[in-house]
Amino acid sequence: MDENRTILIIDDDLDYCCLLEIAFQEAKVHNPIEVVHDGWSAVDYLQQHGMKNLDGEALGLILLDLRMPGLSGLEVLRWIRRQPPLVEVPTVVFTGLEAGNELSQACELGATELRTKPFSYRELIQEAKSLRDTYIEPTLVKHAA
Repeated sequence: MDENRTILIIDDDLDYCCLLEIAFQEAKVHNPIEVVHDGWSAVDYLQQHGMKNLDGEALGLILLDLRMPGLSGLEVLRWIRRQPPLVEVPTVVFTGLEAGNELSQACELGATELRTKPFSYRELIQEAKSLRDTYIEPTLVKHAA
């Protein structure tokens, strides 16, 4: 994913979103980041912009919380996977849950990956680096091997 591709964060926890944005900066991720705080806003954003952000940059990664008021993360994921332009966008489900029916449903609905939200800031920075190495700059990891 080139650094012009947008990362879309869909999470109702405002503090977590701010910390995640800072963690991406510390992980040297320079991609534009857009944040929406509930499922309905996510669907509205994606309907209006589809594969592009507000500045016209292509969407490259979606980070989705499962538990949100109103339209849940599972419902947003189901909607995303029914939109032809969004089917191939990596959608990583983040949750505070460690197991359960919701995680298996997320897999069935086509989540690219499931990750547990880190509980410390240090872990959050490591998570940002892992996302960078997996989805944003995977060629750097391949060349280092």
